[in-house]
Amino acid sequence: MLNLAQRALEIFESSEPQEKLQLLNFVFQNLELRQKNLEYKLKTPYDTVLLANNCSDLLPFVDKFRTLNWAFIQRELEYSGILNLALS
Repeated sequence: MLNLAQRALEIFESSEPQEKLQLLNFVFQNLELRQKNLEYKLKTPYDTVLLANNCSDLLPFVDKFRTLNWAFIQRELEYSGILNLALS
């Protein structure tokens, strides 16, 4: 997952349009263009990471991040094909 995060821009830029859509759908939900502004909501766990980044006291999020269902997240990445993009 960290490898994917580190290479996200590189992977996105080198992907085909359908793969780009898969990446966006994996991270975001409810993407809307209102006038010239893109509005979005992040899916879990990305919303927690963003919130933790904006918080000066990260301790409450350490346990939440640590106790995420990483096996489920890995299966979702494998099923969506995103994990294969990150490893190639």
